[in-house]
Amino acid sequence: MSDPESAFAEDGGADASGAAAETESLLSFLYQLPMAVVQARCDGAIELMNPAAASLLNRIAPAPAAFNFFAYLAPFDGEVRRAVQAFSSDRGAILENHVVCTSGAPEEACHERPALSISVTRVAADRLMILFREATDEVLAQVELARQRQAIRSMATPIIEGWDQTLLLPIVGVVDGDRAELMTTSLLDAVVRTQARFVIVDFTGISHVAGSLVQHLDRLVRATTLLGCKCLLSGVSPELARTLAEVDVTLGDVETFLSVKEALAHVALGRRPRRGAGARPRG
Repeated sequence: MSDPESAFAEDGGADASGAAAETESLLSFLYQLPMAVVQARCDGAIELMNPAAASLLNRIAPAPAAFNFFAYLAPFDGEVRRAVQAFSSDRGAILENHVVCTSGAPEEACHERPALSISVTRVAADRLMILFREATDEVLAQVELARQRQAIRSMATPIIEGWDQTLLLPIVGVVDGDRAELMTTSLLDAVVRTQARFVIVDFTGISHVAGSLVQHLDRLVRATTLLGCKCLLSGVSPELARTLAEVDVTLGDVETFLSVKEALAHVALGRRPRRGAGARPRG
């Protein structure tokens, strides 16, 4: 029968052996993960990383002199370091799916200069667990989606450059606050760019006229007038005329026409009002 000291020594050895086996099993699991994993101190010094992390970091930059995660990201991003330094708790999530574009701009991302999605968690007072993966395809998809949305917005506010310093703005569909703001901004930019003297706002494509549309129209007319440009309204339906009369909006001396053809004929025949003293000076 063994004495108590021998039994304690045997139990201690078994515990140590079990802990070592658990650690080896955990390391084996981390090394086989397709997700890049880095264990680092809070100053960014890398203590452990799996092959997926090493491969991805080597793609974005050569190994820095200091084996430091923040140093790898330094040429592209400082937000990860700042977030870690600002985090006051001993444990918890610091960043989740923070995107870093190593190409400098999202639209320039490619698999040679990938975008990364980084999540950082503090697991102890001075220890970080960092998970990251390549997110190039997602970033490029977002860039393409933004381009498509811009194209749709451009189609929603088509500004046609006519002849004789005349612009045509056909309004089709529903005009909400966001579209009205975009419409006004695009039109004012076009007036300045083309030195336009006339803008024809055509309502032929509007099936329903809300009071809010008239309010947006009033702001658009006043803004273009301040640039020395004359607004003409075409396609004015009985419903629009009735709404203009009911809503407390004064459009000044804005002239209205039944069709774009009549408005263009008005401009072509030279029945143009004199530009006032507040007109935009020409260079």
